[in-house]
Amino acid sequence: MGQIDAAIEPSILSIQGFKKSESWFEAAATSVPLISMLISAGRLRNARQEWNSGQKSVEAADNEVLQAVSIGIGAYLSFLEGDLPEAVKLFDDAELILNKEEPVCECKSPTISAYYCKFLLDTGETERALERALLTLEWRRTKSWQVGVDTTSLYATDLLVLGLIYLELDDTNNASYYLNKSVELFKASNEWLYLPSGLIGRAKLFNVEGNHVAAQRDLEEALAIAKNTGALLSTWEANIALAELAVNSEDLHAGQLYFERAIQLKGMGSYRHYSEKLKSLKVQLYSGRGNGHTPA
Repeated sequence: MGQIDAAIEPSILSIQGFKKSESWFEAAATSVPLISMLISAGRLRNARQEWNSGQKSVEAADNEVLQAVSIGIGAYLSFLEGDLPEAVKLFDDAELILNKEEPVCECKSPTISAYYCKFLLDTGETERALERALLTLEWRRTKSWQVGVDTTSLYATDLLVLGLIYLELDDTNNASYYLNKSVELFKASNEWLYLPSGLIGRAKLFNVEGNHVAAQRDLEEALAIAKNTGALLSTWEANIALAELAVNSEDLHAGQLYFERAIQLKGMGSYRHYSEKLKSLKVQLYSGRGNGHTPA
């Protein structure tokens, strides 16, 4: 249902119960969606604490697939925190396992490819990101072990990132196909927690195409859903995207309002990966051409 705050407490209690009964695999596997929820809720520090405290369970579970998933999540946390060298190291470790022909254990949990592909995209490794994203689709086509446990949310997120990669490569035809498909899947499966990400991604396509009305519509819908679900990260991303759209529409005053709403959101300062993007957008918005004041 996308109600993050309502889901966090029972998740924590479940993990505590699994640890008490020494059900280590279950404890570690339950922490994966919890960390994802905490990231979406704008609680990056709590996500890091949960990841750190869960390493005992991961080790005790003695399952290399689960270990790869955990390492990949740790890498993405480091990336969001602005620690690029640590993110590279951990992602490389996770990929060594995920690219095996067969794991040495049973695959009982979903693997996650989107974090690594998004990391490659955001760090300028666009061709590598495309290669890895297409590999994920090939795994699905051949029913490889990496997708033996799958969900609609993971599939839709993979397509979302693939669409963003094609958009970066100026292939708007493929970008349109995958971004629209992602939104369709999120909506069809009532994935309210992650639907805003799909809408924000598609709005970027509309913005590039000059369809500002459609972009505004998707971003406003994403913002409304994110507010209702407590997805603070998506609320932040939607406001930033609206500010960028306002720049392209030459409405700097509106852009400044969206920008200030974004930077006032509690906890988002922990996501240091986005700091350079914020600095660049701030320059565009407060270069003396618009109204309003320059934020601190």
